[in-house]
Parts: sequence; structure tokens; C-alpha cells
Amino acid sequence: MAEAASAALAGSTRALRDGLLWLLPFLLLAAMLSFFSALFDFLDLWPQQARLLHRLGDVLGELLPYAMSGSIGAMLAIRHHLPRPPVAFVCVALLGLVSAGIGNDHDEASALALALGLFTPLVGVPLMAFFHRRRWTRLAHADVAGANVVETVNLVLPALFAALVVLALAVLLKRADPVSGLQTLLPAVADGGALGGGLAYAALNSLSWFLGVHGYYLLQPLLSALNEAGASAGVVVNEAFLGAYVFIGGSGATWSLLIALLLGGDRHHRTIALVALPTALFNVNELLLFGLPIILNPRLFLPFLAVPLMNLLVAAAATGAGLVPAVSAHLPLNAPVLVNAWLVSGGEPAAVLVQLLNVALGCALYLPAVRALRRRRTAEEGYFAPLDTTFNRRQEEVCLLLDDPISEAVRVQNEQSRVGRELERLSVGEFMLHYQPIVDPASGRTLCCEALLRVGMPDGGLESPAAFLPWFERAGLLREVDLWVARAASRQLDAWAEQGLHMQVEVNLTVDTLADEDAVTELAELVARHHGALALEVTEQALSADPENVAAALRTLRRAGARIYIDDFGTGHSSLSYLHLFEVDAIKIDRSFVLALDGAAGQRVFSGLLALARQLGLDVVVEGVETAAQLEFVGRHGTVAVQGWYYSRPLAPVALEDYLRTGA
Repeated sequence: MAEAASAALAGSTRALRDGLLWLLPFLLLAAMLSFFSALFDFLDLWPQQARLLHRLGDVLGELLPYAMSGSIGAMLAIRHHLPRPPVAFVCVALLGLVSAGIGNDHDEASALALALGLFTPLVGVPLMAFFHRRRWTRLAHADVAGANVVETVNLVLPALFAALVVLALAVLLKRADPVSGLQTLLPAVADGGALGGGLAYAALNSLSWFLGVHGYYLLQPLLSALNEAGASAGVVVNEAFLGAYVFIGGSGATWSLLIALLLGGDRHHRTIALVALPTALFNVNELLLFGLPIILNPRLFLPFLAVPLMNLLVAAAATGAGLVPAVSAHLPLNAPVLVNAWLVSGGEPAAVLVQLLNVALGCALYLPAVRALRRRRTAEEGYFAPLDTTFNRRQEEVCLLLDDPISEAVRVQNEQSRVGRELERLSVGEFMLHYQPIVDPASGRTLCCEALLRVGMPDGGLESPAAFLPWFERAGLLREVDLWVARAASRQLDAWAEQGLHMQVEVNLTVDTLADEDAVTELAELVARHHGALALEVTEQALSADPENVAAALRTLRRAGARIYIDDFGTGHSSLSYLHLFEVDAIKIDRSFVLALDGAAGQRVFSGLLALARQLGLDVVVEGVETAAQLEFVGRHGTVAVQGWYYSRPLAPVALEDYLRTGA
């Protein structure tokens, strides 16, 4: 029960984040309107155009909860196997009904609008799925209409019942009236002094935004009380103070987060940060709140709460010590960064330095969370537990194709369904690495080993890569597989080093990994940490798929200390060209050439490959040696290494340790 609840929560969280990600174009347009309207107001330029831009921004702000409800609803529809477009429209309608049920009070409606946009689909879509599973709610059957018509009609009753439940909850929320109750208590908080009231405002603002509640509207009574309060211990904490020193870049002091994203984020994070920079100059950060997102993101909660509190304490200490003067001007929260500090202090450079100090300290607090986001970012529906990663089968697109009587549509659906079934079957297995020794036939000494992925199934069987890698390739998960193998091999190297066992381990890479900058960076760090004990194998197919990016990646990895092997050499279309196009250290001759040694032609080809490798100064590993006759022929050709069942099958780590101790 607990595991099912945890899985449901994780699925809803991923749907929420992906739904918010879909809003980025919408948010970008709204942010640009806010940026230019604020810029024109500040420079006192084109007042009529500034007012128009401000009104347009307000319109998009009012539409944002509805867009949010529809996008999150669509992502949840995929998770609950419901038709996506109808569910999205139902969620928009539900939000309209809920908003009407809450009432017309502007402050209350504004404070709750975003939260309702978040939670209406989170409640409504599971309710629709619950009723949709009841046979008595189905009004149409597949034999009377097309699939799209049947799916839409069969959603009518579930949507109606879900709407009744959601409306009942809205009525209860209206009667409880939490916003008015909280706003009644807020002015009393300011009676505790400027510093205490400011700390309360900063904490409540971060908490409310994290939950999707508009903190500015919710906390307006407290902000008004702070604006009317006088100085406390020489410190004035009002709207101008908060905008200049506390909420630098918006709620959560997200200027610090922007810099942390640029320094420690991946390409996705850096792109969002660069796009959000202009609006953050005016303390507008909706692009980060919804696009990263920050809302309901537990990995960002602590710094999002702590940084504004730290900023307030630092600024209050600087003011109390006389390093900067008390706030002497009244400015709105969206006054430009740096300029606002200059103006509120009457033109003191020290105030700008305090603001920059707060940005730097906040960046230090945000960086660990950003790095955690980079390691664990999930952006696709369908979590695959053994690899700690995700995939998206896009079932809704397949279902749309089914209404089109084209054989290709049926083929696509069958293929996607089969991939999904296979991945679900494999998801209950345990991923593990076995290691096959690579031996010097002249001395019998084990030189190194190759890490080979296996999946242990619940019935005790082991599945080899030939059985499961094609499914990961079709699901677009080869990059994640490669990184999992590299990390697992790295951990095994650490474990062996603690036992005094030092050995090179080779892992295989695909073009998906070599073409990904972040993946190559992580691999280079692993290679450097093990001082070259982690070697890398690349197939000829990977080399030919994307030569330019692969060549650049191999150069990076070799600089980190990795030895590069061309795996399955001789099976590609232009094997010889790769030996001078790419920086490699060794070739691994494919076992097909070993199997051909029974014939004279096969022996000549094999001898030619070895002679070529010697001319180019490349080491050689011969794969697939299984018999004494094969080993005898290979051994005639000088210094080569051998890998194959003649010496050992792939072994679990403990079995390999026994093999190395006994030499057999």
C-alpha cells in the first residue's frame, strides 16, 4: 500500500512538473510584457504604450491558472490512460467553476488563483480516472463509433461526477475562508517589530509561492503594516527594503538561483536561466517559478525559504551597524536590481555592495540544490526504476493514429505497446554487472576485464544485453544505460581498491552518450578519478553515426586518461577509416573472425588485421576465443590479449575475485 501511494505521488509530481514545463512559451510572452512595461515605467517613456503592455500582462496573468490547469491535466491524463485533449478542457472548465464557487473578492481570488490552477487537475483528473473505470459510466462502445469519439463520449459522466466532487470541495473551502482568516491575523505580526515582521513576511512569502499561492496578494495586509511601521533598532523593513535587499530577483531571491543555474545546472537549466535574466532585473521570476519549476519542488524548498531570510538578516545587520543608511525612499518591489539599492539608500555605493553580497551568499546556498537537480532531473513520463530514469511512450499520439485506417498507424501502436510491455517486464529485475577477464595468452595473466550488463529476473534467470538492449534503444534510454554501467563499474573499482585489487575495467558506450555533452563530462570525471582504470569501448556503428561529435567526445575522454577501444572491429562498413579519423588505443577483433579461422581465407583476413594494428601501433584484443585450436592460432601472432569462454565466462564480482586468486 505504501509503495503504491509513493508511486502515485511520484507520478503526480512528474506530471505536475512536465505540465508546468509546457507553459514556458506562455510564461516567456508574459514575462516579456512585464519586462518592457516595467522598463518603460522606470524610464518614464511612452506611458500610453506602457499602460497597454501592463494591461496585456495582466490579461495573461489572469489566464495563467487556466493554462496551468489544462497543461497539468493533460499530463495527468497520460498517466491515467485518459484522452488528453478532452481532459485538458475539462480541467479548464473545472477551474472556472471552482473560481466562481470561491467568490468574487479580488484579493482572495488573486491569492488562490494559482493554487487552484495547480490543485484542480491534481484532484479532478484522478477522480475522472476513478469514475472512468466504472463500467456504468460508459455511454458508448467501440463498435458504434471511432476510438476518438468513444473516448470522448465515455468521459462525459466521469467529468460530471468529478465536477460535483470538486465543486463540493470548493464550497467547503469557501466556508472555511482560510485567506481572510490569515489576512486578519497578519497585521498583528508586524507589532513584533520591523525585523520580526520582515522575517515573518519573507518566510510566509516563500512558503506560499512554493505551494502555488500568490504571496504578494495573500500577504498584502502584512506588507501594508510593515510600510506603515517605523524604524526598529535603526532598521526600516518595508516594501522598498524587501525589494532592494531581500527578494533580489523575485520571491526566493532568485537572482542567486539564476547564477547558481548558470554555474552548476545542465543545458536545460542554463537555457531557462538565460531566458529569465531580463525579467529578473525587475524582480519578476515567474519563468523560474513555473518553468524550472520551483513550485512544489522539494529539492529547492530549503534554499528558496532560507535565502530571503539570510538576505534580510545580513541587510538588517549592515543597516544597524551603520554601514548603509536606513531606507529613505519608497519604491515598489519591481524596481530594477542594483538601481533599487542605490535609490533606497540615497545613493550610497555600500548599499549596492550589500545587495551583491546577498546575491553571492544566496548563490552558495542554491548551488548544492541545483547540482542535485542536475543529477536527478526527470522530464519524461513513465519512470523506470532499475535505471533511475524515465521514458515517454506517448500513448495518446498512438491512440489518435488508431482512428486513421492506415496500416502504419497500427504498426506504430503495436511497436510502442510492445516496448512498454517489455520495459515494464524488465523494471522488476535487478541490474548488475558481470566481468569477463581479458588474458595475456603467453603468461596466462589477467590484464583487465570488460563490464557486461545483466538483468537478474525474479525467477532467478539472467538476461543478456542481446535480449533487453534493443528495447532500451527503442525507448531512447541507451544514454541512461551507459551512465548506469559506468557508475556501477566505478563503484566496483572503488570496492576492489579497498581490497588491494587494482585492475582496468572496460565499459561500452553508445553514440547517444557520446553525443551528449553532460554525459561526456560525467564520464570524464569518472575516468579522471580512477586515473585511467576505467577504459571505454565504442562500436564502429557508434563511430559512423555521428563522427564529428564522437571524435570530440573521444578527445575529451582521452585527455581525462581513458584508453579507447574500437569494439567489434571489422564488422562495420569502413573499418580502416576509423583508425586515422579517431584517437584510439586498441581494437577488439570481432568473434566472427575467430569463427572463420577454420578456413584459409579466414586465417589470411585475421592475420592481415593483426599486421595492420601492429603497423599503426594499436593494441589488439581478440574476442570470442573458445577452443584450444583458436587460441593456438591467435598466439602465433605475437602480443595480443584474448577474451572468451576458453578462459572464462563473464563472472559476478565475487566470482571474478576467486578467479584472480586461483588463476582459473
